[in-house]
Amino acid sequence: MTNQCVFSFCVKCMRPEVTEDVIRTCIGNNMIGEVDSIDIIKKNSTLPDNPSKHYMMAFIHMKSWSNSLSDNSVREIFLNKVKSTGVNIVYDEEGHYIVLRENHNPNNNSQRYSELECYYNESQIYIENLLNESERIKHTTIENYKLLLEARKRIDELEKEQHDIKLYNEQLLAHNNTLQEQLGFMTSQYIPTAFPMTVLNPYANSFQPQSDTDTQVSQSSDKRPSRRSDFIYLN
Repeated sequence: MTNQCVFSFCVKCMRPEVTEDVIRTCIGNNMIGEVDSIDIIKKNSTLPDNPSKHYMMAFIHMKSWSNSLSDNSVREIFLNKVKSTGVNIVYDEEGHYIVLRENHNPNNNSQRYSELECYYNESQIYIENLLNESERIKHTTIENYKLLLEARKRIDELEKEQHDIKLYNEQLLAHNNTLQEQLGFMTSQYIPTAFPMTVLNPYANSFQPQSDTDTQVSQSSDKRPSRRSDFIYLN
């Protein structure tokens, strides 16, 4: 932009097919004046019908006014509309248009917007990093939760095993008490003199097993000890 700029327009939002040549042509066709320079900046917002493309912003710096706007009163009416609601300028046969508004700071707007765009891009990177970190923390939390559930399940199994062992020990203790009671009852019923001790004669001959033929006894035979003195019962 040169020092001969008489006015600066701002187009806050326009489609990407609106190029610098399109702007110069529609400004000339509407007899607004001669364009000195145009700064076009890509915005971060995308087109709803094509997310791969971005909306654009333009700063149009006028070198001079056309003859139709050379009159101060006519130009004042035109500029008042630009400063208030904006002026629609059609740029194609389908009726698409751009809205000319006032550029309040023609010397710094482009630079300021570039700074804001840079800050926005840095913010987007920071937000993306935060989202990635959040996703990592979420994944770690889910894995830890799964491990916690497995540990809780193992604890429940151990508690059940401990409970079963406790019940088994109680059953063993009850059976042991029952056996002790039965043993005590049987012991209390024992009388030492009820069954006299049989004492073998130490002088008797030791028993010698015989062959099968010698030890067979017929049904009619009645074998008795040869000597009565072989067994002596002592009271």
